[in-house]
Amino acid sequence: MRLVSLRSTIAQPALAWLAFGLLLGTVLGTAASQLRPTDRLVVGGTGRTLSVLLVTDRAEVLIGGGTDPNDAADFVDRSTVPWQRPLELLVVPAWDPEHVPGALGIIERGNVHSIVVWGEAGNQPAWTVLERRARTAGVSLEWIRETAVIPIDATTRLVLQALPDGGAICLERGELRIVIVDTAGERPSRACRQSAATISLRRAITPEARFLVRPRPLRASELASGAPYEVQLERGERLTVRLQDGELRLPLGALLNDPRRVLGPHSTSSGTTDR
Repeated sequence: MRLVSLRSTIAQPALAWLAFGLLLGTVLGTAASQLRPTDRLVVGGTGRTLSVLLVTDRAEVLIGGGTDPNDAADFVDRSTVPWQRPLELLVVPAWDPEHVPGALGIIERGNVHSIVVWGEAGNQPAWTVLERRARTAGVSLEWIRETAVIPIDATTRLVLQALPDGGAICLERGELRIVIVDTAGERPSRACRQSAATISLRRAITPEARFLVRPRPLRASELASGAPYEVQLERGERLTVRLQDGELRLPLGALLNDPRRVLGPHSTSSGTTDR
């Protein structure tokens, strides 16, 4: 009898701990499912320029860097969870060294596995510094000076193209096209046909686009653009764009223009707006 009583005394706390463990596992599983990365673009103001973070189930890619060594690293930290770092790839435009400070900040925090410098860089010492820092940190660095395709997953790829005084990246995800521009010259419409959106990393360019994301203009000459709808970001601000079922979804509150116009004839399967 005493043996049975002892076994019962031992079994009760064991069952309680088992129930607690099952409950904890359920809670953690639910939390993990909520934190699981969804495919998205996050556009952030990094110094005088914008940077773009692409997050998918397979990889995290940052395009840009920005003019401040801390802004890009902070942008990545705020836009990802710890297990999404380090990033798989950092793409640094090479038309001038404007994005190098941000790239150096990413390297110093150990936030990237490999770097692509895209375009023909000049002779500024900043590029030598970038190469040396990458080598010291054990980060691979590759130069791409011609049109190139970088596959991200089965349905997503980046097409890097050169333009006069800059370049454009066409993000292709199924039927969806988004053009990311870093140029002060040519309009990028030919770089990514039927694109749902244009993201301009610099203030100077005001491309004709259906939907435009760009840094907030500082001069009167930059106020006008050919885009009927746009978002302007300042340093430290972010815009998250969800990539779901071939659609581009973004918060209506971020748009500068009348939201009723967006929900009119411009709402299509490749460019739907959503709260």
